[in-house]
This record gives sequence, C-alpha cells and structure tokens, in this order.
Amino acid sequence: MSLDLIRSKLANYNPSTRQEELNAIAEISQELALAALAKSDFFSKAAFQGGTCLRIIHGIQRFSEDLDFISIGHEDFRWEKYLKDVKNLFESFSLEVQIKDRSQTDAVVRKAFIKQDSFGKVLDLSFPSNISDRQNIRIKFEIDTNPPTESRFQTHYLSFPYPHSVLTQDVPSLFASKCLAILGRKYDKGRDWFDLTWYFSMKSKVNYDFLSRGVEQIEGKKTGNLNLDAKWLRKALLQKIDQVPWEETKDDISRFLRAQDQHVLKVWGIEYFRGVVDSYFSTIGS
Repeated sequence: MSLDLIRSKLANYNPSTRQEELNAIAEISQELALAALAKSDFFSKAAFQGGTCLRIIHGIQRFSEDLDFISIGHEDFRWEKYLKDVKNLFESFSLEVQIKDRSQTDAVVRKAFIKQDSFGKVLDLSFPSNISDRQNIRIKFEIDTNPPTESRFQTHYLSFPYPHSVLTQDVPSLFASKCLAILGRKYDKGRDWFDLTWYFSMKSKVNYDFLSRGVEQIEGKKTGNLNLDAKWLRKALLQKIDQVPWEETKDDISRFLRAQDQHVLKVWGIEYFRGVVDSYFSTIGS
C-alpha cells in the first residue's frame, strides 16, 4: 500500500506541537491495527470499547493510547494470529513493528503490545525529535475475556486505510464501562473524567444492567440480583469526586489534548465535577 495514504492522513491533523504529532502518529497506528483486526474474524469474537473507541468511533476531543476490547463469547482467546495480521498490514506500508504477546493463559485480561519507530524513517515529520520523546510508538492491546454480561453492541464503519466494519459496545454500555472504571480503579485517570464529561454533554443513557453485573464482579458477588439505578450512580460518583486528586488527573489528561483544548482543565476540581454530575442527573430526571 502507498505511504501517500498515511502522509495525507497525518497532514489532516495539522499538528501544532511535537506532542500533537506523536499523538497523531499513535492514532494512525491504532486505526491501522483496527483495520487489520477487521480483515480477520476478530470482531466476531470481541468488541471495541474504552477511550480509544470514543476517540476513533465517536470523535471525542482527546487522543488515547490503548486498544481495549471485551470478549463476546467467553471463549478461550489468543492474540497470536491477530497480531500477525497487524504486523502484516504495517509492513505493507513499509512500517516496521515489534510485537510482544504478554498474555497469560490463566489471566482474565490478556495483553499484547506493538512498538514501532519507523514513521520518522519513512515520512517527513514536522517537528524534530528530542531526547525527551518516547523512542517508540507503543500500543497496548487488552481484551477482557470474562466481562460482565448484559452489554449491548453496535457495528460502525471506518474508511481508513480501506473500508471496514468494527463491532463496539453501544454508547449506553460504553458509559456503564466508564463508570465501572472510575469507581473500580485503584488509581485515578484524568482521561476517565474527561470521557465522563463527554457522556454527560451528550445526555447519554447508561446501561444499568451491565453496570450492575460489573459492580457484582468488582465486589465479588455472583447473585445476579443487584439492580442499580440513576440514584445509586449519582451518589457513587459524587462520593468519588470528593476523593480524586484533581491536580494529578490534570497531568494525566494534558498530553492527550491539543494545545487549543488545554483551557478546559482550568475549571477541573470538586466543584466543577459535582456541578456536571448534578446537572446531568437533573436533566435525565433522577
């Protein structure tokens, strides 16, 4: 395949800083990987989710770094053959990649990585590299082989580098997944909270069945009888907001935002997020 396709794609980002250019290269790599997976039977076994799904499928205004998936069949899963497909597609563009499968057969979440540093070798980039840059673009693949039940799915169509379809969680299920991440992580990520504001701004619905099954997993319950609602979620999010180290979350999200969007972080803090939570739940009538 012609590198002109990638040159044109990169030019469309019109990056204003070196970090923006690196983010654009990473995103192009993510889209190439998705296209390679789509050529196989991967999306009959798994669905795309997470922040990168929001970015590539729904156009959220932040970059991302990982490709997250959930199994839709609870069957044994191996990355090996799919990573070969990814490697072959990159090489068709004269892009060299290193692939590492870090999956453990008894692990619920199975991980793999691709690394590549060849964009700068085959393309004329706008910004010179410096010693503080990461030497490689690294993309982590993760698949949850035992996700909560009750997720719903939707098919989307992408055109780069060729037309293909990608199965994803639908937006209410993605929203529920993000709430599970915020409430269940042992650390706080600014990217999670940025994504949450997007769901609020879109007045998205929450898949409370999926959320309930996820909370059961987190708490180690297997009853299947937990039925959470908007009142429960509002209270849980407000409690979490009071515990978040907001300055650290700003540091986490900052490098994933374009220079023109950095200003949104000025309002981040307890008062702002309590306000957007209250506004959202008031609007949906909780």
